[in-house]
Amino acid sequence: MIILPFLHFFCFLASTYLAVFVLYKNPKSILNRTCSILMLCFALWNFGNIFIHDPDSTITKDTVAILQNIDSFGWIGFTSVFLYFSLAFSKREKLLKKKWFLFVVVILPLFFIYKQWTNCLIINPIRQSYGWSYSWADTIWTYLFCFYYLVFSLLSLYFIYSYGRKTKNTNEKKQAKIITFSVIASLIVGTFFDVVIPIFGISSVPNIGNLFVFIFAIGLFYAIVKYRFLIITPALAAENIISAMDEFLILLNQEGNILTVNKAALVSLQYEQSELEGKPITILFQEDNVKKNLLDKITKEEVIKNHDSRFITKNGNEVPIIYSSSPLKDDEGATVGTVFIAKDITEQKRTEKELIKAKEHAEESDRLKSAFLANMSHEIRTPMNGILGFASLLKEPNLNGDEQQEYIRIIEKSGVRLLNIINDIVDISKIEAGLMEIHIKESNINEQIDFIHAFFKPEMDRKGIQFFSKKSLPLKEAAINTDCEKIYAILTNLVKNAIKCSKEGIIEFGYQKKDETLEFYVKDTGIGIPKHRQEAIFERFIQAEINDKKVFQGAGLGLSIAKAYVEMLGGKIWVESEEGIGSTFYFTLPYNAEPEEMKVVGKAVSAEDKKNEIKNLKVLIVEDDETSKMLLSITAKEFSKEVLKARTGNEAIEICRANPDLDLILMDIQMPDLNGYEATRQIRQFNKDVVIIAQTAFGLSGDREKAIEAGCNDYIAKPINKDELLSLIQKYFKK
Repeated sequence: MIILPFLHFFCFLASTYLAVFVLYKNPKSILNRTCSILMLCFALWNFGNIFIHDPDSTITKDTVAILQNIDSFGWIGFTSVFLYFSLAFSKREKLLKKKWFLFVVVILPLFFIYKQWTNCLIINPIRQSYGWSYSWADTIWTYLFCFYYLVFSLLSLYFIYSYGRKTKNTNEKKQAKIITFSVIASLIVGTFFDVVIPIFGISSVPNIGNLFVFIFAIGLFYAIVKYRFLIITPALAAENIISAMDEFLILLNQEGNILTVNKAALVSLQYEQSELEGKPITILFQEDNVKKNLLDKITKEEVIKNHDSRFITKNGNEVPIIYSSSPLKDDEGATVGTVFIAKDITEQKRTEKELIKAKEHAEESDRLKSAFLANMSHEIRTPMNGILGFASLLKEPNLNGDEQQEYIRIIEKSGVRLLNIINDIVDISKIEAGLMEIHIKESNINEQIDFIHAFFKPEMDRKGIQFFSKKSLPLKEAAINTDCEKIYAILTNLVKNAIKCSKEGIIEFGYQKKDETLEFYVKDTGIGIPKHRQEAIFERFIQAEINDKKVFQGAGLGLSIAKAYVEMLGGKIWVESEEGIGSTFYFTLPYNAEPEEMKVVGKAVSAEDKKNEIKNLKVLIVEDDETSKMLLSITAKEFSKEVLKARTGNEAIEICRANPDLDLILMDIQMPDLNGYEATRQIRQFNKDVVIIAQTAFGLSGDREKAIEAGCNDYIAKPINKDELLSLIQKYFKK
């Protein structure tokens, strides 16, 4: 056993050297400082054993106790320092700064060192052939120390091992493995010699756990030397930063020739390092003026800041950059080269183009909307002028009957025109807001074609325009599943557009079946549309921008509404046109129907007949607007024996309670106090039989469904058409 003192002495010197070496490399690093303290613990642990395990030593029992107490700073403090090191290694800096943690890792080892110095841990030094042995005191402090030693060691291993598993850094993974395995090996063997053997009272074997703990020191040193995870020098940091940076960094000599290029530049420019070394920086530029200016500034040792240019890659592609350069000087101030830094601004340039495009689009939209609002003002004021002007003329005392009827006809025509404009605005608003709904049901295309032809034929005859329709399918095969109201709106808008653009000539519309689609068309011989505007006419606000002063009435929304409806129904719309010759609008719809049996439709009853059939109804008109109330009252006289009136929902409920024999309620929806929906719900609680027809000026999608859900029998939108109202009443009061 004569070799033991020399082994302890070697471990003492090696641990001391490693402590100084690690601290010298980077004294500011918490990891380096902790590692250095850990090495000092190893050194202290071995210091006393140099004398204790010397068989020729003549030291006394008291001296042995003192040396063991000195060693205790190493073998007791080692565990706390190792825990601190593991947290620093696994980058848990927040925990390291906690005051309670610092208190634990400092106070616990000091407490157990105190217990060692008061003979509560290692006791009874006994002279052996190899030097001195000891035994563990059979006290609670020994067991607490073993618990502290075990828990802190396992926690340290856990932190290092778990960090090694989750980190993406390959070097750190290897470092964690080396440290973990070296610690496990050294602690298992060291614990066996220093704890297990003394517990069993085997004194013939020396306590040499500290020699095996040196395995840990060797593993740690290997990780330091091999992977340099503790040697964070400025040069190494700079090397790592340059390698990881996204900017292009090129080092040049005094003549402007390339010395080295970082990884980002090589990847972007598609060069190898060897292909650029020794070449002038100008090979990366294309513009001659940039090449000359750059070389001049480099040779004159001038600083360049944020210049725009373009690099040329190996494959000839251009990379937009912003670059800077600065002379590189040595410690004595002499220029030894130039640092050239550039940033790829491809994404920035693309973003700038998109922003410019978006700005132009926003300005165009703003201009078109302003033009649209100006046009709306004109389109609304024109029929309003007709209504108010001729209503004023009706007050003239000397008017004859024909003049009165003519003025009334103009007022009605202006009112219809104003209503059409409002309907278009409401429709386009619902489309823009995504509130427009489609209601699919079976619809016969031939019947719609016939209806539209019959509707517009009188107007065509007055204008002298020939009007034709074409149906390619027999009536049985013309039934498809679609939204018939949307198809009616599309065809009506296209025919109206054809009428506005045609002073004379021919207008033809119809459809033909092509495979599994129906292709509709509206053809006119009007003014035509310029080629460059054939896409734009379907966009919102576009017609308002056309500087055409021809007297074409309308808001310019019909085609955009038609386009939206066609797309909602699964089709597409386009136009073929030539200026001065005419236009043909096409749109397609899916042909998705089964043939149906012919249905015999009974003869419709005219509004006049309906009026004559309905008599003696007791009617309640619920309306807060006096004008609307007066109009409904006059209309109701034709089919009622008694008309009651209410201004609010609560008044309507009270009148309804007092008159259980009511036949019909015309319920306004928007009222003060209580709206029509809630009033209807309350009335239905005590009167299930009275017919309630909702009437509102909102006209929005879903109003009918809301009214029916509230308990109304039906729904009519304002302005109320007399014939339509009489049709609804006829529906519920047939004799």
